[in-house]
Amino acid sequence: MTAIAEQDFDDLTDGTTYAPSSPWFVAGAAPTVSTAAAIHGANGLRWTSTATAGRVDYDFGSAWTTAEVLSFYFNVQTFSSANHYIACTQAVHTSGSPLSDWRINTAHTVTLRDNFSAVSTSSATLSAATDYRAEWKVDQSAATQELRIYEGEADTPIFTLSGAFSGTTTQTFTIGPYTAAAGGAIDYDTVKIADDWTGPENPPASLTPVLRRYRYNGTAWE
Repeated sequence: MTAIAEQDFDDLTDGTTYAPSSPWFVAGAAPTVSTAAAIHGANGLRWTSTATAGRVDYDFGSAWTTAEVLSFYFNVQTFSSANHYIACTQAVHTSGSPLSDWRINTAHTVTLRDNFSAVSTSSATLSAATDYRAEWKVDQSAATQELRIYEGEADTPIFTLSGAFSGTTTQTFTIGPYTAAAGGAIDYDTVKIADDWTGPENPPASLTPVLRRYRYNGTAWE
């Protein structure tokens, strides 16, 4: 896995409005840098209400020719009475129409969509005030996409959704409530753009290498 870009917001000031520099952009309602929103490190981003649309875009500057992966941690502090739109792809950061997206439904299931049509919906549900990690792989060349949702630092997803992807000019990954819901607060942290699956920020013990030292006692290694 090669990381292309990462934002963890830790070097920003708590309570300020997030104002990124190119190739990161804000459109609509900007989130607030918040220590209360941190899932890793000092700060995260918080949209205190999803009643107003807002998003953070990463623009590659040209159409994708290889598969790209967006990963991030998120926590829906309060569910609204409408669908929460969590992340999407777009042609350019000035475009407000998703080529693909995924959302948390009012039933708290998750739906992966292509061009506004559902391609897969989870049977499992998500809970409020719970840290989750999303890894979303979009392959424009193969016309496929796959979304994996994990709880916290787990290395086994709660569920995986996959299906078709029909965008041909994709160059932007987006996080945030880009379509207004009825309210509710949502946090994001440690956003990564990479060319393959990223894995947890703090790997569980099962994934952590262990250094062992051995010596030969004249008969066997011990």
